Amino acid sequence: MLIEQAVEISANFYNDIKTIISESKIAAVRSVNFQRVLMYWRLGERIFVEEQRGEERARQFYRAYLKASALRTQFNWLQY
Repeated sequence: MLIEQAVEISANFYNDIKTIISESKIAAVRSVNFQRVLMYWRLGERIFVEEQRGEERARQFYRAYLKASALRTQFNWLQY
C-alpha cells in the first residue's frame, strides 16, 4: 500500500529556484555576448595585422583595445 505524503513547498523555496534559473540564464547570455565581441575583436586583429599591416586606416576597435581581456571589464553589451 502506497502512502502519499503531501509535500509543502514554501514560497521562499520556490522564489529561490526561480532566482537560480533566472541568474543562470542571464550569465549564459552574457557569456555568449562576450564571445561574440571577442570574435569581432579577433577578426579586427587579423584584418589589422594581415591586410592593413597596422596602417592608420585599421579598425579602431582593435587598436583602442589591444588586449582582449580589457573588453570584459570595461564594457557591458550595450556599450559594445
